[in-house]
This record gives sequence, C-alpha cells and structure tokens, in this order.
Amino acid sequence: MKNLNLIRKLAWNFAKKTNVPFDDLFQEASIAYLEALKNFNPEEKVKETTYAWKCIKNHLIDYCKNEYKFQSTFELMDNWPREKHPRIELELALEEKIDNWDDKAKEVVEMVITNPKKYLGSSPKFKHITGTPKERVKEDLRKKGWKHKEIQETVNFLNKAVPTL
Repeated sequence: MKNLNLIRKLAWNFAKKTNVPFDDLFQEASIAYLEALKNFNPEEKVKETTYAWKCIKNHLIDYCKNEYKFQSTFELMDNWPREKHPRIELELALEEKIDNWDDKAKEVVEMVITNPKKYLGSSPKFKHITGTPKERVKEDLRKKGWKHKEIQETVNFLNKAVPTL
C-alpha cells in the first residue's frame, strides 16, 4: 500500500493523544485511506495525499469520539458501586418481591421488562404507541386470552406491590 507512512503517522499521532490503542487506530486509518482513494476525484485541484490526510484525520476523530463515549459509559458504570446503582437497586428490590408473587403477576412483569419502550414510555420516536402504559398492558393481556377479572386483579396487585411503577 503506497502512503503507508501517512497512515502510520496519523494513527501514531492519535494514539499519543488518546488512550485508544495504536493497532486499532492504524486499522481504522487504513480503512479510511481506502475509502478516500475510492472517493478521490483527480480532476479536483488537490493532491491525493492531502485529500487522504483530511479523510483519515476526520475518520479518526469520529472513531476516537465514539470510543471515548463507549469507554466512559462503561467506566462510569464500573466505578459506580453496585449497591448504589439505581437500576441495580430496583432490580434487586424487585427480585426479592417477585419471588413471592403468583405466576400471573410474574408474567406481566416479564412482559414489561422484555419490552420497556412499549409499556413504560413513549417518546416522539414512538408516536405509533398510543394509550397509557396500563392500557397497553391490558390490551396485550386481552390478546393473550386473559379474562377481564384476571387482568384487573393482577393490575391492582401490581399497583399495590410496586407503587412507583
């Protein structure tokens, strides 16, 4: 590959300034170089190496940003004490409570946990989801063949057992 030193130099510069390994950066820079060659237009009044340099640099900046976000998210989660993490606290509290519940209540909780976007919240991205979370749960339970009395008893039980949800 011609211009290998160009790729190596950019990857090395980024490796020194970030905590991303050189091998990963070199691989990404090589991919970006090949993309730059594919998109290069010789009729433009710019040298191939200048164009490649810009493309590789921009690609590595994006790559490092994504790596940083990914790493910092997991570092935050790893550094947060397990017992203090709100989601883990909720899961542990629910686990203790759920063990004593009947199968119908467990089924509803499992249904909500496996599809939280549908049952717990809606955002502009989910405009097709209508009704309140309880209405959506009740509708799906009806589709599963649950009778009205079973649904009402289970929902009432869950309202009392987990008032925050």
